[in-house]
Amino acid sequence: MVQPYDSYRQFHVYEHHGAAFSTFDDRDLAAIYQLGFKLGKTVAQLYLNLLLTLFSPRFQLTFIYGRLKSNLVELPAWRRLMTFCWWGVLV
Repeated sequence: MVQPYDSYRQFHVYEHHGAAFSTFDDRDLAAIYQLGFKLGKTVAQLYLNLLLTLFSPRFQLTFIYGRLKSNLVELPAWRRLMTFCWWGVLV
């Protein structure tokens, strides 16, 4: 959810749709399980889990941290500059 495009594309095309697809080595599936969306739950339990996750301060802070890190750390200077330009537009 929070990776820069290049690393996301590398992961999604070559790893997620590779041999690990839908196995426990699939990082997307692992993230879904980590959020509590697991097999055997009823639809009502899954919706409750979604609602609790959406309003979870821990989830929101982790997500924001990931977004900031992916837009400010270990990036080319032009990408960091574009992040600050976009923030300027939003402000």
